[in-house]
Amino acid sequence: MNYTGDRLNFGLAAEKARAQGYKVETLVVDDDCAIPPPLGIAGRRGLCGSILVQKIAGAAAQAGLSLEEVGLQTMQLDYALADIFSWIAGAC
Repeated sequence: MNYTGDRLNFGLAAEKARAQGYKVETLVVDDDCAIPPPLGIAGRRGLCGSILVQKIAGAAAQAGLSLEEVGLQTMQLDYALADIFSWIAGAC
């Protein structure tokens, strides 16, 4: 969920929300360890770890943590995540 188009659209949505007075932060989950950080032009992708980060963020917000605290927890989780995606031809 963080391909170039996703980043563009989520960034625009965040800007619109801020313009309407909402307090908004964004986090790009980059748990795809198949793309080395300095070599990827568009950056690393978010794979399965994106779902986990969203679930943790939602639970933290529901528990009453501030936006800053939710952001800190999700950034720490994103930093610790690493996923790689593969498949076997004909298995689908």
